[in-house]
Amino acid sequence: MSLAGLVPDEVRPCMPEGQPEEIAPLGLMSYDLTFRDISLDLHTYTCEVLRRLCADGRAAAWVGFEGSFHYDHLLTTEDISSSVYGYCVSDADPVASWDMAALRSAAWKEGIAETRAALEELLPRP
Repeated sequence: MSLAGLVPDEVRPCMPEGQPEEIAPLGLMSYDLTFRDISLDLHTYTCEVLRRLCADGRAAAWVGFEGSFHYDHLLTTEDISSSVYGYCVSDADPVASWDMAALRSAAWKEGIAETRAALEELLPRP
């Protein structure tokens, strides 16, 4: 799919295994995208992907470095925030950064915490 004028060389969708019962109804999906040309404007592409994922209805979406995903640490501020390089929630603009100082900042942690709160709002209530 072309977004922001870019098309990934590979797209691998994956339903994460072992989803906890409370997560499964959310339709959580993982996508591995491969771009061979690293000179491309991936910041713009990432923001557009996040924007599209959160455009229709209530949603939370994020992108993280390889190996950063685990159900016990979904968007937990201290554990994973510096490994998440983009996030978005419904009715908000997406945010993305590859600057490690920004990813370790208090402002970034606050954005991750807000995304986590939006994700928790989507979870079914017992």
